Amino acid sequence: MATLWVKNVITNVHYNPQRSRIDSVYVRQYLGTSLSDPVMNTRQQVVNMIDMGEKFVTATLSNNQWSAGEDVRVVLIRNGRYLRTDNNQTESDNLGSLPEF
Repeated sequence: MATLWVKNVITNVHYNPQRSRIDSVYVRQYLGTSLSDPVMNTRQQVVNMIDMGEKFVTATLSNNQWSAGEDVRVVLIRNGRYLRTDNNQTESDNLGSLPEF
């Protein structure tokens, strides 16, 4: 589990038809005591931001309360780069069980 909130919080995902890659995500900004409205980012935008040093964490909403999830990282598997919250070597994106849109 992430120990600190970071600026970029992923709350929802949209997968490709094969469910092996994320097409896009909803990113909210951590505002200190709340999260902003979501902005849709493509998978590649998130990869690029992580490459430039931006940090991301997942979060889920339960009973009107946001809970921090896992740190998001880009994992190199063979010649592919995947968004993951773990270091599993499966060739697919995986941000846990975030709600889909």
